Amino acid sequence: MEKTFSLEVGTFTNLWALRAALRKAGVKLYDDTSEVISKVKLIKAAQRLNFIVKSPQELGLSGRIHTHDIHEEAIRQGLGLCPPEAAIQYILQCFAGLNLWEKLFFAMKPLFNREARYRAFQVENFHNHPNLNTYVSHPTKDWLAGYHFVFTVPPEKKND
Repeated sequence: MEKTFSLEVGTFTNLWALRAALRKAGVKLYDDTSEVISKVKLIKAAQRLNFIVKSPQELGLSGRIHTHDIHEEAIRQGLGLCPPEAAIQYILQCFAGLNLWEKLFFAMKPLFNREARYRAFQVENFHNHPNLNTYVSHPTKDWLAGYHFVFTVPPEKKND
């Protein structure tokens, strides 16, 4: 399912503006998502970032797959982890491109909820409504090879 897209990030001056945009867009926040959003450090300057969606299988992983395996293999292949703001911007900018029932898990350094549990963001199309949720992103969490993760694609280097 490998697909690419780009997002404008760094467009919010504060978390209040970000939350207002989510409300205006009718985004449903599940579980501890609202709490975890409060831990997001916003990107200071607007910029366009490129992303790619890959499954653990497309990364060449099989068997018992853990979060740390997915992150390490993606980084080994030249991809990067997403800034937390990316999932929120995705649901605001690209939701129309998400198939019904499709879920995307944003590969990122974990944020922590009040119980100090590892959390990261996922977006999903639930009955054609945008949902922002968190998922357990503990390094040893098991994943199936067919889940879809989002990674950053570094800018192409120009040869002088």
